[in-house]
Amino acid sequence: MIGNDSKGIALPILKAGDITGGDYSEFEPDGTLVANGDATVFDEVSQSFVGANIFTVAGRVDYNFDELTLDFAGNARYPDEPVGIVIQALHAWKTGGKVRPHIHWIQNSDNNPNILISYRVYGNGEVPPAWTLKALTSDDNVFEWSGVGMQQITEFNLADSVFSSMGLSFTIDVKIYRDTQNVSTLFSGVDSYSGVWSAKYYDIHFEMDMIGSREEFVK
Repeated sequence: MIGNDSKGIALPILKAGDITGGDYSEFEPDGTLVANGDATVFDEVSQSFVGANIFTVAGRVDYNFDELTLDFAGNARYPDEPVGIVIQALHAWKTGGKVRPHIHWIQNSDNNPNILISYRVYGNGEVPPAWTLKALTSDDNVFEWSGVGMQQITEFNLADSVFSSMGLSFTIDVKIYRDTQNVSTLFSGVDSYSGVWSAKYYDIHFEMDMIGSREEFVK
């Protein structure tokens, strides 16, 4: 296929993949590589809890420097002991594409603690919206229980509509709690998970259609 440069000179547009089906990668006339349909890929942005400048209360939410986890004790409270994370979306993110936030943690019994998140999503130049609360349960876990000490991933499972209107490098703010006494009333009851909840880190998988943005502030 043929395109034109600024002087009207014909330049080739190269496409590879299932072009008819819409699943292909394309080199545009200026050399920019763009993926379409199922040709998109995923990457992740990770943020460790340990070492970040986050709010902790001794005896309720503590650093564990032996296991490099953040440990929420059985007396951790909502809304008193939040852990805060802020992540900016990748420039390579496919506008309107999939965004999958989740928590990695060490599971020591065949049930979940009362993991509560509060989140908000907004773009540059926008006023941050109100926070939204969501309970995470075993239904949000990626892996079946296999034994003490396994690394579990618990998805946020947010609706695609949360991100569909976002543009380049939007912001995701998240507060994470262990709502031991079910103060939020979003769980089935008081937390029955045995011992501390040991969180490893928080990360987001982004669907990408480009290596980056065409310009610094323009996709």
